[in-house]
Amino acid sequence: MIRASYDEMAHAGERPEDSIELLDGGYLASLGVYHDLHCLRRIRFFLYRDHFYPNMTAEQEHGEASHVEHCLESLRTSTMCTGDTGLWTFEWHPHVAKAQAKTAAQRSCVDWGALDEWTRGRAVGFNPRLKGRPVGMGL
Repeated sequence: MIRASYDEMAHAGERPEDSIELLDGGYLASLGVYHDLHCLRRIRFFLYRDHFYPNMTAEQEHGEASHVEHCLESLRTSTMCTGDTGLWTFEWHPHVAKAQAKTAAQRSCVDWGALDEWTRGRAVGFNPRLKGRPVGMGL
C-alpha cells in the first residue's frame, strides 16, 4: 500500500472524496501491477491448496474460489489492457504430439527495480492509520 496525493488521485481519474484518507495525509492506494502479482500468488496458493491450506474448510474453499474468480477476471482485463504484441510461433518437439508455442520476441519492460524502489519509498505498510468510516456507511 502506498500514499497518493489528492492531485495524483484526481489525475488517475479517482475521486479522492470517495477514497480512504490516511490520518497523516494523502490517500490509501496501490499500483495495479501489485494487485496482479497478488492475484497470481493467490491463484498459485489455490491450485496447491492441499499444501498451502491443509486444514481449509469447505466454507473457506468457497471464499478462496470466489477470490480466484475475481483475480482471473482482473488478470484478464489487465492482460488485454497491456496487450503484449510480441510474436509467438510454433514448433514441433520429438515426443510431444501438439505443436509447442515459442517466442524470441524482445519485450519492452518497465525498470522493475526503479518502479519497486519508487513504490517502497511511498509505502504506508499493511496497517496504516486511516480516517474513520463515514457516518451512515454501515458496519
